[in-house]
Amino acid sequence: MKTLSLLFLLLPVLLSAAESAFTVSPDSIVCAEGIPFQIRHWSRNWKFLTRSGKSNPFFPGEFGSTEIGRGVVRSGLFRVRQGEFKYLEARDLSVPNRARVELSLSSQDPVETGALVLSARFDNRILKNRPIRINGEEKSFSDTFRPDRKQIWFENRAPSRIEIPLRRGILRLCGNFSGTWNDDRAWGQQSCELRLNFNAPEKTFRKADLLLELHYLPYETRPLDLSAAANMAFRDDLANDRKGGWGDSGPDNDLRMLPLGRQNFSGLLFDITDPLQNNGKSCINLRGQKRPWLPESAEATTPGAKGNYLYLLNALGWEPAKRTAIGSVTISYSNGKTEKHTLFSGEDTANFWNPRFLKNAFAVWKGENPSAKVGLYATRIALSGNPVKLSFRSAGNAVWMIVGATLADADLIPEESGPVVLSAGNEFIETRQMEPVKKGSLLDFSDLLDAPAGKYGFLRAAGDHFEFEKRPGKPVRFWGVNNSGDANFMSHEESEPLADDFASLGYNIIRFAGFDHLLAGTGAASSLDFQTENLDRIDYLIAALKFASAQKKRGIHITFELYQSRIPYPDEIPGLPAALSWKNKKNYKALLFLSEPVMRNLEQFAEKLLNHVNPYTGLPWKEEPAIAGIGLVNEDPLWIQLNGCSADVRNMFEKAFEAEAKRRNWKVSGKNREQLYTRFLHEQYGKGFRRIAGFLRRLGVRPMITDLNYMNDLSTALSRRQFDYVDCHGYWAHPAFRNFKGGIYPAAFDNSSGIRSYGAFLSGNFAARHLGKPFAVSEWNHCFPNPYATEGPFLVGAYGALQDYGMICRFNYSWSALPIREKSKSKYVYFDLVNLPLPLLAERAGALLFLRGDVAPSGKEIPLYVNPECLTDPASPRSFPRAMECVGLIAKTGLIWEKPAPETPVLTLGKEPFGIRTEGRMETMESLRKAGLISQSEFRKNEEIFQSSTGELTLNRKKGTFQALTSRSEAFVLPKDTAGYGKTAVIRNRRTFGSFLIASRDALPLMQSRRILILHLTSGYNSKMVYANAERNVILSPGKLPLLMARGEAEILLKLSGNYRLYACAFHGERLFEVPLKREKNGFSFTASNATKRGAVAVYELIRE
Repeated sequence: MKTLSLLFLLLPVLLSAAESAFTVSPDSIVCAEGIPFQIRHWSRNWKFLTRSGKSNPFFPGEFGSTEIGRGVVRSGLFRVRQGEFKYLEARDLSVPNRARVELSLSSQDPVETGALVLSARFDNRILKNRPIRINGEEKSFSDTFRPDRKQIWFENRAPSRIEIPLRRGILRLCGNFSGTWNDDRAWGQQSCELRLNFNAPEKTFRKADLLLELHYLPYETRPLDLSAAANMAFRDDLANDRKGGWGDSGPDNDLRMLPLGRQNFSGLLFDITDPLQNNGKSCINLRGQKRPWLPESAEATTPGAKGNYLYLLNALGWEPAKRTAIGSVTISYSNGKTEKHTLFSGEDTANFWNPRFLKNAFAVWKGENPSAKVGLYATRIALSGNPVKLSFRSAGNAVWMIVGATLADADLIPEESGPVVLSAGNEFIETRQMEPVKKGSLLDFSDLLDAPAGKYGFLRAAGDHFEFEKRPGKPVRFWGVNNSGDANFMSHEESEPLADDFASLGYNIIRFAGFDHLLAGTGAASSLDFQTENLDRIDYLIAALKFASAQKKRGIHITFELYQSRIPYPDEIPGLPAALSWKNKKNYKALLFLSEPVMRNLEQFAEKLLNHVNPYTGLPWKEEPAIAGIGLVNEDPLWIQLNGCSADVRNMFEKAFEAEAKRRNWKVSGKNREQLYTRFLHEQYGKGFRRIAGFLRRLGVRPMITDLNYMNDLSTALSRRQFDYVDCHGYWAHPAFRNFKGGIYPAAFDNSSGIRSYGAFLSGNFAARHLGKPFAVSEWNHCFPNPYATEGPFLVGAYGALQDYGMICRFNYSWSALPIREKSKSKYVYFDLVNLPLPLLAERAGALLFLRGDVAPSGKEIPLYVNPECLTDPASPRSFPRAMECVGLIAKTGLIWEKPAPETPVLTLGKEPFGIRTEGRMETMESLRKAGLISQSEFRKNEEIFQSSTGELTLNRKKGTFQALTSRSEAFVLPKDTAGYGKTAVIRNRRTFGSFLIASRDALPLMQSRRILILHLTSGYNSKMVYANAERNVILSPGKLPLLMARGEAEILLKLSGNYRLYACAFHGERLFEVPLKREKNGFSFTASNATKRGAVAVYELIRE
C-alpha cells in the first residue's frame, strides 16, 4: 500500500505538468526537456554519491503533503559515505513551464564534504552555437578542448541567474547560488555539466539548503500557409494515373496516415493542409525523372512573416545519388532582395522511405505505409530578412514533395536522444567467435554436398530449374555465399580449411566477388597483366572447393562476374577523354555499352582469364564444369550507372541518344523524352550484351551466362529475356552511409523486422523472376546491425524453396583474408559472416529449408503478364506492382511475356483487356480471392496473414511472426512474448526476439528422427557499439570485442514420444552439458536460456535413445 500511496501522490504532479517542459522522474529532483537535475555529494577524498531513485533519498513511510506555494513536500533520509542527512524536498510544478524547488539537508553530526551540488548535463551539440548566459554574460568553451579552460566559476550574486539554450527553448534558473560550468570533454563526454552549490557554511557542516526557481521559455515557431500552392493530395488510390497524390504510387505507397491541421513535429509547428478543405490538394509535388509530367515549380506568398530560420517539411521520391541537386528555394524578402538556396540529396533532404540522419535536416515525423517506414524531413535554411514569397523549383532529378513550412527565431535542433552504448549486462551477454565445426557433429552440414563438383557435367537450364547435362530430369539447387577480395587469394595451406568451413555450412556454391582487380598485382603494366602467384592461388582454391584430396570430397561449385572492381590503368584504354577516371567504376560499366575500346578491353580480360588452364584441375576456366555460371558485369543497369558516372560519360550518352533520335526520326519532347531515352538505353544494352555473349561462346565458354543482377525495372526485365538464367540481388537493412567524407560511419539502417515488409527483400524479387528460366539471387543479406538479422536465412530459405528458385548466395563470407587468418579478432560488421556465431548458425536453417528441400515448392502458379512492346507505349507503367510481394508468399509467381489463353488466370500490368489488373496490395489480393485463385486460409486480410498454398509457411505481418512447418523441420521467427505452434514443437518466446529451428539431422521425419538440431538465435552485436539515438537506427561506432548476444529465453515443448536426452552444445557442435527435460502430457519441455554458467548457448542436440 505504501507504493500505491506514492504513485497517487506523484500522479497529479505529472498530469499537471503534462504540457510543461518540466517533469519528474524517480532519479531526479526535476527534469527540463527530459534532462535530469540530481543531487551529487562528494566526500573529502572526492568519492561521490548521486540521488538514485527509490534508495537515495529514502522516504520511510512518509509520502508527503501538498502545501500552497511549495507544492509537494516530502522528508526522508539522504545517505552519503560519511553518514546521513535528514532530507526535505519541496517541488512545485503546478504552473506549466515553471518549477520551484526547495531542498534542505541537515545532520545532527557534522558530515565531511568536498562538494554538495545540484547537477545537470547538457548536450554540446546544442551549446556549440548557442552560448549560455551567467548573470547576463555570455559564457562558452572553445571549439577544441583546452585543459586550461575546462571550468567556469561563478559567484552568488544574490540572486544569480543562468540561461541555458535547450533544443526547444531557453531554461532560466534563478536563486541564491554559486557554482561551476564544466567542460565534460575532459572526461571524453560530449556534454557540459552545471553544478549549483548548496548554501552551506563550511566543508564540514550540519545543514545545507538550496532554493531554485526554474522558468522555461519555448522558442516560437510560426507556421506558413502553403495551401494555395498545393497540387496533390496525400492519398493516392491508383498508381500512375497522374491523379490523386503523393508521388502517384498507389494506395500502398502514399501518405494518407499523416495527421492534418496544426501539428507539433519535434518542437516545430506546421500547418498540414486538409485536402477536403482545399479542393482535394494538400501538398506540393514537383517533377522528377519518374514523374516528368508534374509541374517544375510552385510559389507561396508569406505576407507578414518574420523569422531567422525557415524549416521546410519535405521529402523525395526516387532519391538519386548522394549530393545530386534536388531543387532550389528562392526567398524574396520585404526589402526587395532575393536569395537562392539549392538543396542536395542525402544532405538537405532524402527519400520518404526509411527516414534517416542527414547532414542538414532532421526526420521530424515518422510513420508507416504498407510498403515501408516513412517520414518527413525538416530542412533548415537561414534567412537574412523577412520573407514575403517562397519559390520552389525542381532540378528534375527526383520527385520533390513539400508538405509545410514554418519560421523560427532560433536555430532549433529536433530531439534525438543518445548516444546509446552497448555493453554486457541485463540486456546482453558476452560470447565468443565461431570455431571450426567439429567433423561429424550435428553442425557439420557437409553431408548435404554431392562431390566432386562438376561430376555430372555442365549446368544447364531446364524450364524453371537448373539441371546437370549428365543428369537430365533432376533439378539442382545451390545454396552458398560470396567470398570477396583477397580472401580468394589465400595460400594453399589456408585454402584447405577455408573450403572445409564452406562445406561444413552446407554451401555447394561460392561466388568469387571483387577479385578481378587483384589478378594483376603490383608492378603490372596494365590491369590485364596477371600475376602468376595470384592466378595460382585462385586456381588452387577452385580445386579445393571442387574436390580437394582423396580424403576430402567437397563438391562446391563457383560463379563470378567478368567485371566488378578492376580499374584499368590510365593509358590502358585509348580513344577516351584523358581526364576520365576509371576509379569511378560506373564510368567503365556504362561505357562498356557505348565505347568500342572499353568493350574490347573486357573481351581481352575475358579471353586471358577464361583461356587460362588451371594446373590443379587440368582444365581451362572456360571448360570447367565446376563453374556453374558467369555474369558479365556486376550490378550494371545502364540507368543506375548513368546516375553516378562522370559528366563526360553522361554527355557521351546524351549525344548518342540525340544521334539515334535523329536517325530514326523520333519526335522528342518533354513529355516523351524519358520513355524514348529508356528505350534507347535498353536497345544499346541489348547490342552490347549480344556482342559479349557471342564473343564468349565463340571463345568456347561452356558455363551458363547471365547479367543485370541488380534492380528490377521494366527495361531491365525485358533485357533479361535473352539470358540463360535470371539473377537479381536484394538486401534488407542495407546501411545508408552518412559520413559525407566517404567513411562507413555513421550509417543509418532499417532496424525493423523484414516480416513486417512482407518477408523483406525477397518479396521485392518475386517480380524479377521469369517463369520458364532458372532464377538466382547471387547477393543477399539481412545486414548487421539490424536486430532481426537471424530471420534472414529462415525467410530466404523458406520462400526461395516455395518459389523453387535455383541459386541463393549470401553476401558476404569475408571482405578480406585478414578475418579468416585472425579468427579471434573477428567482430560484427555490416555484411560479413566469418567466425560470427549467430549468422553462421542461421545459415544452416536456410540450408535445410532450401538446399535439402524441406520446404515444398508451390504447385499453384499466378504469373504476371507483361507486354514485350511495353517500352514503346508511353502510358505503360515503368515499375512492377507491389501486389506481387504478397502473391509470392502464397504461390509461385513471376513474369510471362507471351499472351496467355483467355482462360489462364494471370495478373496484368497496365490496361490489358484480360486477366486481373494489379492495383494496391490488398485490393489485388481481394480480387484474386474473389476470382478463386487464392483461398480464405491463404490470405486473411484483417489479420494480414499469408499462408503458402502448400500450407507449410505462414507469415503474420501484423504480429511479426513467421513459421515453416515441414515433416523434417519446423522453423519459427518470433518477437518477444509471442508463441509459435507447430505439429512437433510449441515455442513460447520470452524476453527478446528469437529465431528457432527444430530440425532432423538424419533426414528422417521429426517424429522418427534419432538426432535433432535445435537452434535458439537472438541478436548479435559488438561491445561498446555506439548508436546516435535511442531508436538504435544510426550507428556511430562498430565497437570492439568481446561479441555480445541479446539475452533470450523460451519455453520449448516437443510433442515427441519415446526417451530422449538433450545436450547444450558449443557453437562448433561439441556437447557442453546435459539439459534436463520435463515430462509433459503430450511430450516433454525445457527452458532454453542462452545465458548459462558455461557461457552463451544457442545450439542443442536432441538424441533419441
